[in-house]
Amino acid sequence: MHEALSSLGVSDVKARPLIRFLPILLTGAGVVWTAVISRFTRYGDNWAAYPLVGLFIITLAVHIWMIAALRPRWPLVLYGVVHLPIQLYVFIYCSVIITKNAL
Repeated sequence: MHEALSSLGVSDVKARPLIRFLPILLTGAGVVWTAVISRFTRYGDNWAAYPLVGLFIITLAVHIWMIAALRPRWPLVLYGVVHLPIQLYVFIYCSVIITKNAL
């Protein structure tokens, strides 16, 4: 099975270290989006917060893909369990900054 995964371009986590940082980069992209767009939004501009929802869904999918495709799995499960709530908290704060509206 390992040969089949290797033929698909999937390998161990140590072989592709940048893949591990992709969820953190997606979180950073949300923070950068907030920093850039918040100057141009007004109270109630919910359209500007929708990319944060998309980034969260993409990050969730990346974590699921990493757990399914890479080895060892348990550190990746722990990574997802720790990272996703932190990202959710950061993105909620970013959406408050963007929409200028408290939850």
